Amino acid sequence: MEKQYVMKLLSALKVIDKKISEQGRAVMELDARIKRIEAQNAKIAKMVDGGGTQGTSTAGAAADLSELDERLKGIEEKTAKAVELIRSGAGAGGGKKRAWPP
Repeated sequence: MEKQYVMKLLSALKVIDKKISEQGRAVMELDARIKRIEAQNAKIAKMVDGGGTQGTSTAGAAADLSELDERLKGIEEKTAKAVELIRSGAGAGGGKKRAWPP
């Protein structure tokens, strides 16, 4: 009887040891991934710092972004008006409605 308990205990310890080994390998893999990501982040930070010294290209990019932002706002407004028309039922035989004030 005692021998069976010892065998079950040893078997359970082997399973635990195997799981610990698997988790150790997983931790090592994650550590390697973290180091690669940190290295990539360092490279990106250097690129951003190097790009920040070019003031003229940054100003041009800011102007392009503001123009793009204005265009996107216009598209959003038009889309909102179209959605409002669809929800009001203007296209489904309802009364004629405009998306803009009369």
